[in-house]
Amino acid sequence: GNDKTQYFIGLGYVGNSGFLKYGPDATQRYNGRLNLTTKFNKTFSLDSRLAFTQQNVQQSNATVYGDYGLLYNLYNIRQIYPVYVPGSNNTQYVSGSGGASTIGNLKDGGYNKSYQQLIDATFTLKAENLAKGLVLNLVYSPHIDQLSRNQFVRTVPTYAWDRGKQEFVQNNFINPTNSVAKARTKQISYSANATADYTLDLGDHHFKALGGFQYQYYNYDNVYGRKTGLINNNLPTLNYTTAANLPIDFVGDNIQTNVWVSLFGRLNYDYKNKYYIEATVRNDASSQLATGNKTQTF
Repeated sequence: GNDKTQYFIGLGYVGNSGFLKYGPDATQRYNGRLNLTTKFNKTFSLDSRLAFTQQNVQQSNATVYGDYGLLYNLYNIRQIYPVYVPGSNNTQYVSGSGGASTIGNLKDGGYNKSYQQLIDATFTLKAENLAKGLVLNLVYSPHIDQLSRNQFVRTVPTYAWDRGKQEFVQNNFINPTNSVAKARTKQISYSANATADYTLDLGDHHFKALGGFQYQYYNYDNVYGRKTGLINNNLPTLNYTTAANLPIDFVGDNIQTNVWVSLFGRLNYDYKNKYYIEATVRNDASSQLATGNKTQTF
């Protein structure tokens, strides 16, 4: 840049394939940042800071931790049964095997995928020299967070040896009930701050006054849907199910909106930098409080 404009640009990427050999287990993250400071003249300047992040996460639908989770099955259950049915080209799993249940879930039992985008920014407009000792600041900070999550639980048949038939026959399932769940979440928030800072020196007497206004907004919007008993075990869609009556709690949303407004002021006085007096006042209002009690002055 130069004496009036300075900037910084940063880009990043992180890719992680996970530690599991089978199934979806990966994370990809892209991020970028831009910082730009511009001085228009001796009075006005603008500082802009923007950040963007995009993240994709792929993982198994099965629980990783806890009793009978993926790690429990891998490290605590004795592996005395084979994982695959002999001669099945590693496509059929043996019933009663902790290893088969784990690997079957990882390879063919579905997925839990999420896609997230984050945008953060801060814009600061500053005015100096409008009057001696007076500095004005206007700050605006938006935040946007969008998250999409898709979880698919696929039914996987398992097989056991039938002594009478002298062959492996299907007798059980991993994930007996298949399902699909989808969630879409958006969070939007921003804050706006305006402050005036005034300094006055009269000999040994020093005064400093600060006054400001703050506005904060927050909105959370989540939509969720889930269906079980899918007609097609390979088609993870909410449109088709074998269930005659779908419970109403399988579809829902969660919406939250809050607003905060504040006014504040502070006065400082000192004499010869030895004796100090400070007074502050603040009024806060919140939409979360009950009618008649939404505001309070401190």
